[in-house]
Amino acid sequence: MNDLKLEHIDIYKELVGVSSEEVQQLIKNENFFRCEDVDYQGKQAISAVIDEIVGFGVAEIENELSHKEFPGLESWIGLAPEQLQTPYDELLDLTHELDLCGQESVVDLGAGYGRLGLVLSQQKPDVSFTGYELVGERVERGNQVFNQLAVDNAKLIEQNIIDQDFEIKDSDVYFIYDFGQKEHINQVLKRLDHLANESDFKIVARGRGVRSLIHHKYPRFCRAIEPKHFDTYSVYSTP
Repeated sequence: MNDLKLEHIDIYKELVGVSSEEVQQLIKNENFFRCEDVDYQGKQAISAVIDEIVGFGVAEIENELSHKEFPGLESWIGLAPEQLQTPYDELLDLTHELDLCGQESVVDLGAGYGRLGLVLSQQKPDVSFTGYELVGERVERGNQVFNQLAVDNAKLIEQNIIDQDFEIKDSDVYFIYDFGQKEHINQVLKRLDHLANESDFKIVARGRGVRSLIHHKYPRFCRAIEPKHFDTYSVYSTP
């Protein structure tokens, strides 16, 4: 398994339907998530097939959700499965960039089916992952996959993260993306800003909207430590 190298999407498609035991072996090798020499759309497409291999069944569930509504909130229901979540290859790069170690924790504020938790569980097995997701069906399926693959350091929780009663738990890293309206993203950033008065942490911000808000309204995340910028995300740190 150490020399695993999947160079074409058709090779991934041949793995759909393998046993849970075989999937457990596949995800232990980071090359399973690596998509080299492939453009962004190709990485999205391969990631969608990986979802099928591991058992997320995204297309099936998203089809069942097509008539479900969340008034005033953005659930991304109706988006093509390959566009719904961050590609695995990018998440793999992110885990290396964060250089997590020991008993650190990661909180995903809009986790989808939990792709980040799956990657972290194998690449950083001592790091705990908690993902919050608005859509209960995604949470249920993600936790089922974690259970089937014996992932014991990751969990998903059904939660509207802009609910006024929601308290963001302490963590070493927060992952946030352009999950909805600007004012909703700002609400979450404001809570993180308050948390920064009590503890130090990193924020991984994915998308133009959230990164723009941080730079224009929350300079404390840029002031003490120079942010690291990548094509689709930036990493910010509190002092």
